[in-house]
Amino acid sequence: MQRRTKGEDATDDDTPSTSGRQFADSHVSQVLLFNFFIWLNHTDPSEVV
Repeated sequence: MQRRTKGEDATDDDTPSTSGRQFADSHVSQVLLFNFFIWLNHTDPSEVV
């Protein structure tokens, strides 16, 4: 009984939080990279120099 409750509590608490965090982190990083590459593409090398 104790092992089951501990195992269920650990999986229930860890799984949603980690999956949510990974999804949020990947989403944010993708958005930042996407915007960064757009900025690079819209910026002319002559203007930067």
